[in-house]
Amino acid sequence: MKILIYGAGIQGSYLAHSLAQNSHNQVIMLARNKRLAQLRSDNLVLYHQLQKKRTVDTLTYVEQLNADDFYDIIFVTMKYSDFESVLPVLAANMSENIIFVGNQMDTLYLETQLMSLATSNKNVSFGFQTTGGTRKEDLITILRFGKGKLKINSSVNTSKLEPILEAIFSNTSYTWEIDKKLDDWLKTHAALVTVLNTFDKLQAGISNKKEKKELMRLASLSYKEAFQILKDNGVKITPPMLGTVFSNAKVAYSIMKLIFATPIMKMQEGDFREIEAMIESLLKFQKQSKTSIPNFSKLLARL
Repeated sequence: MKILIYGAGIQGSYLAHSLAQNSHNQVIMLARNKRLAQLRSDNLVLYHQLQKKRTVDTLTYVEQLNADDFYDIIFVTMKYSDFESVLPVLAANMSENIIFVGNQMDTLYLETQLMSLATSNKNVSFGFQTTGGTRKEDLITILRFGKGKLKINSSVNTSKLEPILEAIFSNTSYTWEIDKKLDDWLKTHAALVTVLNTFDKLQAGISNKKEKKELMRLASLSYKEAFQILKDNGVKITPPMLGTVFSNAKVAYSIMKLIFATPIMKMQEGDFREIEAMIESLLKFQKQSKTSIPNFSKLLARL
């Protein structure tokens, strides 16, 4: 199988490493500029933090996707803020099977936009990989528990994608599954990390404990507002326990205190441009909702 990993960051790099375990796969990574030069010079080098090991994979690297480049499947592993920018290129390409992997707030919008641009048939799906990590200079560090897993949403395209997924992930230690609730989970997760990372950005430069406590209070009250926006738009908070836990401001506050008392946030690399894009999507949903967001609005006003 010929596979394109469109994006060579943390998520794309680990997915490419995993797929390369199957000798029948031809794994190609699309990267640009400094990252492309690094890959062509040193190949795909990853440090697995918890496993304390270093891996090197020799793959093929390209810097663009041409209209007549055929792939059995394309995994788009980019930030949520960058997905829309690559739609014209994906639409013009002849390959049918495309899976967007990563944070996702509005699957319907992204699929609709791609299909409106496409000149050929497309089987579009969405997935989330249960790995994280950091990237410092020339080294990507992977944070994972177990061998890695990809969850893919159930849709009309699933039956067409399953045989391909079965083939490319065979003979690897990586696992995958179709999750009927993934779309709701993706939106729930996106709302959760949007509030959390907005607070994280705001508190980073603040030393005043009283001001930091006020920010955390606003954030802990914002979760309920964010989840209610989703529910007003037909989303089922998934898993339901997240809605129960984080809609209780006192419990949410305690969890946030625990999170920021540990190095958890530092072990995950983020880009606030992605959070800004998810804020924009959440506010778009809010316009279609009856929910007011006084606390989240106050939090956003400080950005």
